[in-house]
Amino acid sequence: MPTRFRISKFFSAPAAVLCISVIVFLTQSAFAAPQAAPPCPPGAGVGHGPQPPGAPSGPQPPGPTAVGPQPPGSSSGPSQTSTGKKIFGDVEKLFTAKPVHLIVQGIVPGGGTGGGARLDKDFDRDPWHRKVALTGLGTIRGFSMAELQLRFAHDPFTPWSLPLDVQDSFVTHIYARSRNLPRMPFYGIGPDPNLANEAFFSERDTLLGIDATDPLAGWIAVGGRVETLWHDAGGVSSPAAQSITALYPTTPGLGPQPNLLHYELSLHPHLPAQPPFNIDYLISYGFYQDHDTGRFSFRRLTFNLYNNFYPFHTLAPDCRKIRNKDIFFTLHGLIVASDASAGHAVPFYLQPTLGGTDANNDPTLRGFKDFQFRGPNAILMQVEYNHRLWKYLGAFAFYDAGKVTLSKGDLNFANLRQSYGLGVSFWMNDLVLFKIYVGLGSGAGAHPYFGIPNFTGETLLTGRGPSATPWN
Repeated sequence: MPTRFRISKFFSAPAAVLCISVIVFLTQSAFAAPQAAPPCPPGAGVGHGPQPPGAPSGPQPPGPTAVGPQPPGSSSGPSQTSTGKKIFGDVEKLFTAKPVHLIVQGIVPGGGTGGGARLDKDFDRDPWHRKVALTGLGTIRGFSMAELQLRFAHDPFTPWSLPLDVQDSFVTHIYARSRNLPRMPFYGIGPDPNLANEAFFSERDTLLGIDATDPLAGWIAVGGRVETLWHDAGGVSSPAAQSITALYPTTPGLGPQPNLLHYELSLHPHLPAQPPFNIDYLISYGFYQDHDTGRFSFRRLTFNLYNNFYPFHTLAPDCRKIRNKDIFFTLHGLIVASDASAGHAVPFYLQPTLGGTDANNDPTLRGFKDFQFRGPNAILMQVEYNHRLWKYLGAFAFYDAGKVTLSKGDLNFANLRQSYGLGVSFWMNDLVLFKIYVGLGSGAGAHPYFGIPNFTGETLLTGRGPSATPWN
């Protein structure tokens, strides 16, 4: 097995420059001279823990009253400031306008960057809040996706009275999604793939389903999902790439591809909704039923656990000490355990993958190649530090450890693959729009990433498995 936690001698110059730049950026932010703070009475907020110098109190618009790092040129006069705000505002409107706005993103790792449009339309009628979303996206490498989602929200149907906040509602989605993935890498199944035997496959997948979630209390909800899945996976025809049908002809899921019905029950603990910390857990148990070939029915138990911690404080405009939501740690744990009866197997396209980011654009072992490890079972642990340095720019560092296994009994902490790295993030409003990072630790050089992530510490409902619906 490759040596872990070793920076390869083939570490590229651009990756080195990026890491050094991020380190300098973080250092300057942490040790810069204190910025001007709002006038507050002596002793305001004393005894509430450490406060980083000049830390902003949440996202702030550029301008003379903003605390913390300001955009270049913000102090050079009202006219330049107004022009800069107008440019940022015009760009922001392109991607946030209602009911139709542009989107620029990828579909899966390696699929290239693409563009498209999204329609969001509310059509409320008491007592229901109703919304339709229609998304179309295509990339420069021929990958495409189309999705329709209907969302219905209602006051909880819990038979007892609960002190619920405004986000605790009964919510159901009716959705359909279709993707065309013409060239996906495959390295075999199991914890020790051979990178020299890289093959490629093509896949078309379509799913149609309905899900629902209803709160039992202010901190926990129960949910369920029923969906049907159609997959068409096969080889590729290219003189520059080896096909999966030639190198791995016995891979489960090649050949006859059944229609699957998927039934799932889930629990969603979440507490609390505000700093100093919050948790967002999704625990689910599902059954995939093969009604065609009778060879690919299996069960799956998933624990997907996110924890955010906000250790620092800042001053609110009224001089109260409040948690600084621009600096936070995210701890993430994922366990996927699959079980198939005798004569059945988990199709390779429904097996979790580790390495780079997965098919849902969730980060996994970021120092390794995308989809490098594939198996019916997986365990993953991640730690990420995020620091939003300015309204539109942040920096982060991460550590990942995990593995895939062929047997559920091997889901333990032995022989974990490990990776780590640094990066920068680009923000719009309260969401990460774009991330650039370099992952290390695989022993095979740096793994760069440029794209739109899910792992932001703000959008927590991610990692729902290979059949995930791609809504936020």
